Amino acid sequence: MNPVCAVTGLTMSRVMNDPIVYQIVDALVKECVQVARANEINLGWDFYPHAMDYMRNAGDHKPSMLIDIEAGRRTEIDFINGKFVEYGSRTGTHTPYNHTLSALVKGLESK
Repeated sequence: MNPVCAVTGLTMSRVMNDPIVYQIVDALVKECVQVARANEINLGWDFYPHAMDYMRNAGDHKPSMLIDIEAGRRTEIDFINGKFVEYGSRTGTHTPYNHTLSALVKGLESK
């Protein structure tokens, strides 16, 4: 969610209520779960629905990554999505959403 908001400039509620952007968040969360499982990290069977419910109910909130981009500061992208890319590569799990969003946020940081 963090990088999707940072790249689009949208709040969490706007992202979750936009059917096109929501698909990116959905795929990103599923990809993260896949990476965790491939690394034998137990998130529990109900992590995905709880995560989606949390984001759906977050309201008109700007995540820290969006606030940092708006303020011209570096973000925590390397320590969130960058780690999913790293952990994915350890197990051969493809991380196209994490990889792409990491690159886009890094591009915004360099502005």
